[in-house]
Order: sequence, then C-alpha cells, then structure tokens
Amino acid sequence: MKQSRSICRSSGVVLASLLVGITLAQTPDTSLPTLPIQLPLKAEIVLSPEFCATKRRQSLGIKDVLKVGKAACEELYSALVPMFSNLERVEKVPAAGRSTAKITLIPRFIDISATQQPYLPSSQRKLVILLEWTIKDSIGRTIWLQTVQGSSEHKAGWMVTGKQVSGLVDAAVSDLATDSVTRISAAREIQGISR
Repeated sequence: MKQSRSICRSSGVVLASLLVGITLAQTPDTSLPTLPIQLPLKAEIVLSPEFCATKRRQSLGIKDVLKVGKAACEELYSALVPMFSNLERVEKVPAAGRSTAKITLIPRFIDISATQQPYLPSSQRKLVILLEWTIKDSIGRTIWLQTVQGSSEHKAGWMVTGKQVSGLVDAAVSDLATDSVTRISAAREIQGISR
C-alpha cells in the first residue's frame, strides 16, 4: 500500500514537471525585442555637424545644458545600421540625382523640452525630444515624412548632477532611436523601394 502511494506521488511530480515544461515551451518569449527584417537597400543618413552639435539650455538645475545632438548621432546611426544592407553616414544632403544610395534619411530636431516638478526632494525631471524624419529617394523626391518621439523621466532630489542630466538625455535618445527604427521599418514607401 505504501509502495503504491509512493509511486503515485512520484508519477504526480513527474507529470506536473512535464506539464510545466510543455507550458513554458509553448509560451512565446516576449522579453526579447523583435528586430526588423533587414532591407536590401543602400541608404545614407545625413548627420550634419550642426545636427550632431545640437544643445538646449533648460532649467533643470546646475547642469542645465542638454547635449542631445551628440548622443542622437551615435544612437540613431547604431540603431539604423542593422536595418539596411548598407548604411553610409554623410554630413550633407546630396544634390538631387547625385546620390548612389536608393534612399537618404534626414533627421531634424523639432522640439527638445525638459520639465520638472517644483523643487522638492522627490521632484521628477522629464525630457521629451521630437525628431522629424524626411526620407528621399535617389532622385531627391520626398517619399516619407514622419515625426518620432523620445522621452525619459528621472527622479532627483534637490540638486541635479551632470551625470543625471546625461542619463536623462541618453534614455530619451535611446527611446527616440527605438521609435525611429519601428516607424521606418514599417513604412510601406520604404518597403516598396526595397522590392
């Protein structure tokens, strides 16, 4: 009698383990972001010295210069490289019909704004960056125009350090790059050119 109970318990444990294993195997892993399919396109991204040097003064505390341009140039290029079979970085928009690329991506900052709650020990800083993408074909026609957004929030005390401001900028720019990749990869106009 004791032996049959022991076998039943063992069987129950094995059965429960199998059910958990099967359930986990069938559950899709949503923790990893899905990467867009690489487009077989030669593209160029215009990251001018002026764009990469963009700064804004905002009253966030002592260190109130938001150096969004430098962070955006590095992050946008890195995020978009895997999307295309070839992505070249250029400093100015090529003349119409002079580009060897199928498309040219041109980013432009529309708005950079930082806000904060009143000076309290638990005050919250928020940064929102709006960026306009213009994408032109090889003959210079605009085929896609879209605004993307990046934002970040940071809780800070009475004083805001340079490291906190830099972290606020980096998080907003990372969000901006993610939104850019999502929208550009989903654009029918760009997918049409890649066929």
